[in-house]
Amino acid sequence: MEAQAEQSVGAAFSKNKTLWIGDLEYWMTEVFIRCCYGKKNDFVSIKVMRNKNGESKGYGFLEFRSHDAAASFLQAHIAVSQLPNTRKPFTLNWAAYGNTNMGSTFDIFVGGLSPVITSDILEQVFSAKYGSVRGAEVVTDRFTGLSRGFGFVRFEDGLDQIRALDEMNGIVCFGRAIRVAQATAKKKRLETARLSLDETSIE
Repeated sequence: MEAQAEQSVGAAFSKNKTLWIGDLEYWMTEVFIRCCYGKKNDFVSIKVMRNKNGESKGYGFLEFRSHDAAASFLQAHIAVSQLPNTRKPFTLNWAAYGNTNMGSTFDIFVGGLSPVITSDILEQVFSAKYGSVRGAEVVTDRFTGLSRGFGFVRFEDGLDQIRALDEMNGIVCFGRAIRVAQATAKKKRLETARLSLDETSIE
C-alpha cells in the first residue's frame, strides 16, 4: 500500500504546474508580481491569497502551462534571495497540491461527511465559498442508497481547487469535521474510497 501511495504522489507531482510564493508584502498584487518577472514567463495565472476583507495573506500561487515550465522557473529563481527590482526576500517552492486537470475541471475528495449530507448540500457548502464549483457527488451504497461518508467536488478553476484544499480541511459541517484531499484520476477513485472506509472503520 505504501508503494501505491508513493506512485500516486509521484504521478501527481509530475502533473504539478503550480508554485507557491510566500513572504509577500501586503501591497504586492498579482500585477506587481507579473511585472517583476516580465511577460516572457509562461504564466497561466497568478493568484495572491486574501482573507474575507480582501487583505493579502502574504502568499500566493503561480500557475504555469506545464510542469516543465514551472520546474524551469523554480530552478532559475529558487536561489535568488529577493524579488526582482526590490529588496524584499521571498520564498518559492512547489505548491503542496498541484493541479490535476481532469479534462477541463479540477476535483477534490471529501471524506468524513455526515450521513445527512446529499450531493446537493455538498455542492452548496463549497459553492458558497468558491464560484467555480461545477458539481458535487456524495457516494452512496448501491444496495441501501445511504451515504458512504465521502464524495467529490468539481471545480472549473484550478486555483479554487487549491484554495479549497487549503481552507476546507477540518471545517465542521453538520457536526463533523470534514477531510479534503486532491482527488486521483477516476480509475483510482475506488481505491481512495476503500481507504476512506478503512479509516472510518478504524475510528
